[in-house]
Amino acid sequence: MTDFKRIGLVGRPDHSGVVDSLLRLLAFLGNQDVDIVLDDVTAGLIENPGVNECTREELSSRCDLVIVVGGDGSILNVAKFIASDQVPVIGINRGKLGFLTDVLPNEIETNIANVLNGDYSVDKRFLLDVVARRGTTEHNLGSALNDVVLHPGKAAQMIEFEL
Repeated sequence: MTDFKRIGLVGRPDHSGVVDSLLRLLAFLGNQDVDIVLDDVTAGLIENPGVNECTREELSSRCDLVIVVGGDGSILNVAKFIASDQVPVIGINRGKLGFLTDVLPNEIETNIANVLNGDYSVDKRFLLDVVARRGTTEHNLGSALNDVVLHPGKAAQMIEFEL
């Protein structure tokens, strides 16, 4: 049986196919022995979802698995809210590239059933803590999951960074 009993769903607003995939997930998960939670933005995409709602900030305390419907950018956006609690994330690819989104829309039921049956592996990722220094002043810019973009500003000049 599954390790996941409370599953959060997050969808990218105004993106082609997201609502269709969310409806398929709701129908499929509604027949499983799990509680479903939508973040408040996603709940606004679906008429009468009939499930619990919370803010994105609350997802990691309310869910033990989060499924994100969108592209890699959607996963990166959600990750900043849940990464510190190490809640696993599955991505349904409604974007273009899909480096982080593993599941294609036509594979939703099959792949999510596999996960719920314990047939999955976890790809652990680490966060990058970003600190900018100017002279002796440090500015903590937060954390990033995938990458950090450095640019010099308006004028071209040399920059120094450490990894």
